[in-house]
Amino acid sequence: MTTIIPALIEHIPFITQQLSSEYHHLNEESGYPIYKTDSSFFAQIVESRIRTPESEFKYFVLTEENWEVLGFISLLQKKRGEILMISLKNQNKANLTTLLSFGIDFLKENGSEFIVFEAAPQESEYQEALKTLWAKKFSSKFIL
Repeated sequence: MTTIIPALIEHIPFITQQLSSEYHHLNEESGYPIYKTDSSFFAQIVESRIRTPESEFKYFVLTEENWEVLGFISLLQKKRGEILMISLKNQNKANLTTLLSFGIDFLKENGSEFIVFEAAPQESEYQEALKTLWAKKFSSKFIL
């Protein structure tokens, strides 16, 4: 059985490694260094946000019964809520859907009037999950 909990200080290494890996992959896909990939930079930011309860940035981790971390979700809690990233240790559609649904519910319950997502073209499972939730494609990002 999996559980979603607020990220703790002990989850920072997992989150920062996943952030670095995800952004490195997106940079490779685009052919340009669009995103920073420095783990120590991410560690400072993530730690600051986790230690600041009033931060609009929220991190949650998906864990198994033995507390092994399977993935995380990063949210921006505002009137225009954003699911900034979902990252999984192993690409598992059920875990993706679990984190996505959790993020949407959390943002709606905490005052977000609408929710924004960003999905790269190669993130087909993420896009499919969004379609099942009736998400509407609003824009595309182009890179030259």
